[in-house]
Amino acid sequence: MSWGSVPRITNLVGPAKTKRIVVLAEKLNAARAVDWGLADEAVHDGTTLETALEMARRAASLPPNGVRLCKAAINAHANALNATASHADMDQFALTQNSEDCTEGLRAFLGKRDPVFTGR
Repeated sequence: MSWGSVPRITNLVGPAKTKRIVVLAEKLNAARAVDWGLADEAVHDGTTLETALEMARRAASLPPNGVRLCKAAINAHANALNATASHADMDQFALTQNSEDCTEGLRAFLGKRDPVFTGR
């Protein structure tokens, strides 16, 4: 995983669930994604855009300076250690992208099947 995804997921769901998502690549349905904090809510098919727009309208109706300050404070706290964890993202990505495991993982993903790793 790259681009700071591990710290972001860890901030949302905690270390144990992040390991299940990242290491085991567990698939989550909408209800579990909401329960774990990866999604704010699940909506009926065809209502996603309207639900998102309603949330945006609510946020836009609030005092903009207060919203900006709240978001900045929350982000500063939530992401305080992200740089520490994500500094190696590119190195780890480069190290693994040419491996047989990466090739098999991509083939499995594109073929919609579970990967078969033999080089452990």
